[in-house]
Amino acid sequence: MTELAREDRQKCVGLVREKRLNTERIEDLRERVRIMLEKKFGRQVSIAKLESLIINPYMVELHQDQHDFAVACAKELKEWNVRAFRW
Repeated sequence: MTELAREDRQKCVGLVREKRLNTERIEDLRERVRIMLEKKFGRQVSIAKLESLIINPYMVELHQDQHDFAVACAKELKEWNVRAFRW
């Protein structure tokens, strides 16, 4: 084997080992999350469903500000239309 092929083989073996270790770590973390959710809620809970139920106060405030701005713009537009067609 050439030196380059040997280095590539070692890299490949290292990457396979790293992938296996990362996969094991991910599975361990998933199990820990499952246990923590069961302790908190008393049963298994879907994280996606849980995130959809949580209301972000910052987003609510942004939506309210956007609505207020739209109302103000509509009022101003109406005033300008009255001024423009009064002539």
